[in-house]
Amino acid sequence: MCRAAQPKDGTYYEIAGFDTSTSLDEYDARDAVEYYLERTVGMEEGTYELDSEGKAIAVLNDEPQAVYQFFLVDAYEGEPCRSLLVDGNTGDILVDNDWVLTEAVKGDLAGQNSIHSGVDYWKDSDTSYKLYDEGRNIQIYYTTASSLSASQVDDSSLVQEHEEESPGNFDRSAVDALANLQLTYDYYLANFQQQGVTGDAGTDLKVITNIQNYNSQNMSDNAFMSGTRMMGVGVAASDDKSTKSAELDVMGHEYTHGVVNAKTGNRLLQGALNGQQSVQFAISECMADIMGEFVEDYSDDTQLDNSCDWVHGSRSMIQPSGKYLDDAEEFIEGTLFGAEAMMKDGKLVYCMIDNTESFISAVPTPVGHSIPFEGGQTLELQAQEQVQAAIEAVGLDNCPVNCDLIHKEGKVYVIEITGRATLP
Repeated sequence: MCRAAQPKDGTYYEIAGFDTSTSLDEYDARDAVEYYLERTVGMEEGTYELDSEGKAIAVLNDEPQAVYQFFLVDAYEGEPCRSLLVDGNTGDILVDNDWVLTEAVKGDLAGQNSIHSGVDYWKDSDTSYKLYDEGRNIQIYYTTASSLSASQVDDSSLVQEHEEESPGNFDRSAVDALANLQLTYDYYLANFQQQGVTGDAGTDLKVITNIQNYNSQNMSDNAFMSGTRMMGVGVAASDDKSTKSAELDVMGHEYTHGVVNAKTGNRLLQGALNGQQSVQFAISECMADIMGEFVEDYSDDTQLDNSCDWVHGSRSMIQPSGKYLDDAEEFIEGTLFGAEAMMKDGKLVYCMIDNTESFISAVPTPVGHSIPFEGGQTLELQAQEQVQAAIEAVGLDNCPVNCDLIHKEGKVYVIEITGRATLP
């Protein structure tokens, strides 16, 4: 029997002059569907079942056609997942509707040492899930290459999307990376109204995990930010341990590098290429360490209440020791003084050296300034040279500059330098 159309008033009517007879019977139509699913779609026999709804009238391209309708049922899940219409005369598949929607999903995912609640990821189908956050434009990839270079990060034979048949199969360090980057993104958005690394919500961040070596550098228990759109996450230092590369403060640290790169037009990277790496990168690393701890502090309760541990990897900011303490060139006790300068189009157009009145305690604290400088012309000229060198190293331009200095035994040391905000 062929079912006719049903209008809104609930009554049925026949389509005048339409011949509902078919040259194929239901068994022929079933054979056509099975051939299509196995030869064209690539499904294996036994992985699905077909439920027949019999013969029906389908209006396709404004023309009625006599068809057979089938529902495909997943053999494992037991639920219909697609519907198919077969031409009752030719056996052609006229319609194949997948009922599984490609969609963003949210759920709990297992990391290396904990369960992450409410992680946003992606569902392509019931057997295809990706570590992709559409809202924040963050996607996790992985590489199986023993070594990767900057020129290979877009090579799909070496770097693949992190895709699994089930969310439970995701690599746990990759889950850590995505979950912790989502927390980092939310911290920057809530506190600085910064949408993503670049401030543009439409810019994607590609995160490659499982990196052993990058540009010939060992990446075990390490991570890096390249420019503003690619981040690398290294493997664990040993097979029996979790990788530290994807921890929350590390993700916050690397994300901060990306934000700084975006805000400065990658000026820090250019400075490194020009031989200014030590000064610029020291400032950048310090800022990234601190922001990584702020992310950790904020993410547990959305409050900045000093709940972080102030330990970044193996570096303690509370009790520095070992080689990190030895990295300090010298502890200097001398006379504190300052400088006010102005940069315009790459040129130092003004630099005034001043005396600093300090409150002396464990660390001298400036409380006032005066001119003219009382240290003499030799120190003043040396101070101006140091200020200009520091400005060039940091990459400040088209702004006022404030600098704190110390002189000891006739030598000038830069303690702190910063650019001042300017009106557009």
